[in-house]
Amino acid sequence: MSIDQSEYDAISRKAEAVLGHAKIESMSRPQLNLLNRALDRILKRRLTAEAVTPDEIIGQYEQIVFYVLPHGAYEHLLPPE
Repeated sequence: MSIDQSEYDAISRKAEAVLGHAKIESMSRPQLNLLNRALDRILKRRLTAEAVTPDEIIGQYEQIVFYVLPHGAYEHLLPPE
């Protein structure tokens, strides 16, 4: 089943409402990409943004920023600016 673009927009708004703008702004580009992919996977299982719980969003955020790709874990691999 195909997910409508409005559901992807809704999950993005819901994630910002749950996590807060400051947390999202503090995430690196790779962390944001991982969070978007994780939320997409959840949305494909749940089919609607409304069915995704705040705890699921918080859990994905915490996994990414604390365990999968914490700040400082990859910056040494980036070319100097």
